[in-house]
Amino acid sequence: MKAIWALGTTAVLALAYPVAAQVPSGQAKPRPQAEAAADPESADVEFVRKAAEGGLKEIELGKLAIDKASSEEVRAFGKQMVADHSKSNAELMALASMPPPSAPPKPEEDLSGLSGVAFDRAYVAKMVTDHEATVELFEAEARDGKDDVLRKWAAQKLPTVRGHLEKARGLQSKVAKTAP
Repeated sequence: MKAIWALGTTAVLALAYPVAAQVPSGQAKPRPQAEAAADPESADVEFVRKAAEGGLKEIELGKLAIDKASSEEVRAFGKQMVADHSKSNAELMALASMPPPSAPPKPEEDLSGLSGVAFDRAYVAKMVTDHEATVELFEAEARDGKDDVLRKWAAQKLPTVRGHLEKARGLQSKVAKTAP
């Protein structure tokens, strides 16, 4: 965790590089922003950012599914996404000692205008796509992460994320068979 805190400090210092470059010789200068971005440990910071933003997105979409899904199974999956991702995001922010993102990223597609079976199909398709990406993100951190705590946490969460993906795939098969 000290590494993550140091990375955050490094990022702030890297942003101040143009001013700090005028420091008289003999004094330490922060690394240029390009060097800081090339730092392999910055991948841990990027993992935290992507995982937290993805979690927020799953929470928002889950809430939408609770309100709009026509299938009770899809609605229950939305509730599970809200509960699981709320818990995971809280854990992640505590581990990373970073402030949580203020809002999820803008969705690539807006599901709020859909309803009934059309909503169910679009939502579970989105859940499949999002969880495929999340599995890849967590596998990479579990395998390559430099911060021991984050690497172990990602490995611990992988079975849950894979379970979400399998559940979403199963729901996708079911809703595909539902008449519009």
